[in-house]
Amino acid sequence: MIIFPQAEQRFNPYPFYMNMRNLHPIEYDDKSSAWGVFRYKDIQDILNDYENFSSDLQKWQYPEHREIQRNLITSDPPLHKQLYNQISSSFNSNIISELEYRIKEIAKEILDHVIEYGHMDLITDLAYPLPLRVIAELLGIPPEDHNLHDKWVNRLVREVGGTVINPIFKGHHPNPTGNEFLFTKNYTET
Repeated sequence: MIIFPQAEQRFNPYPFYMNMRNLHPIEYDDKSSAWGVFRYKDIQDILNDYENFSSDLQKWQYPEHREIQRNLITSDPPLHKQLYNQISSSFNSNIISELEYRIKEIAKEILDHVIEYGHMDLITDLAYPLPLRVIAELLGIPPEDHNLHDKWVNRLVREVGGTVINPIFKGHHPNPTGNEFLFTKNYTET
């Protein structure tokens, strides 16, 4: 079962997702090795079921191989909530609104660079690098070390079992309506 809209459906994926919600609310896609979950209630149930759908890699990916340090990405409540509370004050709406002008400047810099190439991939060229640059600046990382910061982030993402830019999404918008959720095959291998 294909869980992503076809290329010709990209600009109007809503009938595809309505069909999936109505006829195939939870489906596995062999081609992408991923689960598509299309109903809001199912997504909420999964996100709140830490026993069966854990973010703690020790529970499902490497139970006997090695210790993986738990962090915000690789933890379940209550640790996840504790870690979240430690950093959330740095990202509240007042601080972000104070950064709005700088975020726009960074986006313009990125887009100016992309214009030189004459083409753009939204995820690879803007949606991925923009938050990396903003976070680097929030952390006080000097511009000459931004590439090093990016390498560290990329390594962390790979370490927790992801890919830096997931090729499954190439040419697809993974979440156009906000009602879909994607699981990688590792969640099914418990």
